[in-house]
Amino acid sequence: MENKITINPRPAKIRILNCLMQIGPFVCTCFLCSYYGLFTFGEFFKLLFSLYTIPVIILNVLAIYLPNRIVYPKIEAFDGSDASTDECNAIANKYSSINIGLTIGLIALYPVAMWLAARGKVETFQFLPYFLTHVGSGCLVAVFIYIRWLESYEAWLSFLPLHSGNMGLSIVARYMAVIAVLMVGTFFLIAGPAFATKLHSMPVKQFVTNLILPLMLGGVVFILLGMYSITSGIKGRLDRITYMAGNISQGDYTGKPLTIESRDELGVLTGRLNRFHKTTHDILNGIKGNISDNNRVAVELESNM
Repeated sequence: MENKITINPRPAKIRILNCLMQIGPFVCTCFLCSYYGLFTFGEFFKLLFSLYTIPVIILNVLAIYLPNRIVYPKIEAFDGSDASTDECNAIANKYSSINIGLTIGLIALYPVAMWLAARGKVETFQFLPYFLTHVGSGCLVAVFIYIRWLESYEAWLSFLPLHSGNMGLSIVARYMAVIAVLMVGTFFLIAGPAFATKLHSMPVKQFVTNLILPLMLGGVVFILLGMYSITSGIKGRLDRITYMAGNISQGDYTGKPLTIESRDELGVLTGRLNRFHKTTHDILNGIKGNISDNNRVAVELESNM
């Protein structure tokens, strides 16, 4: 008989962060390009709802809407069987990768749509500085939000058993991928103003002080925040695992099982520690039960003598 699985409702935080991941880069780019003087807010919104950009906006909306109708219901249909475990883990891992991959792909596609829309309408529009600025700032904002989204998403997946074969990206792979994207985003963000012809007349000192240094500082801040978010999450999970292992080493099995909060090596370790805790706890209870039965039989025999 299969055990009933309790699946908690998806936190609103997952939906909100997914929306911000799609919207945040566009808002950030709008302000940056206005600050550069690449175009005004009026020109931006004029191009925003053009024949070329609307399909990209629709894709952004679908990236928010479709997971709620397709991906999450499939995961929530988990029934506890081994086949369902493998299937749901595969879907969960693929979606976490597809989500950020699709987001970055749409970020790179949007400047192309804006360039096509600007032809003949906004003569001052320059593709390369806008592309670098949008992709750079978009990667920084999207990846930072993605880190927070992934933490909430994988914490929600705690009902799903995790084995080494079901693991997503390793800790090292995640860390290196995030740092690489953040560094590329920072480089693109800094390089954007250098290709803007409107800014070539600006004195070098003013150009560096007013544009390059603030952008460089902003990029470094995002990199540090990204590293801190990942590191603090790892440290928190390690602390909880260490605390539980310390209790077990002292013979204390009264604690509750740990929640599997990530789909990496620490998540697999947490699952194995939980199974060890349960198995040992059951054995000790069985031994205590046998001792209690033996004592009861001994008392009965003694009373009959």
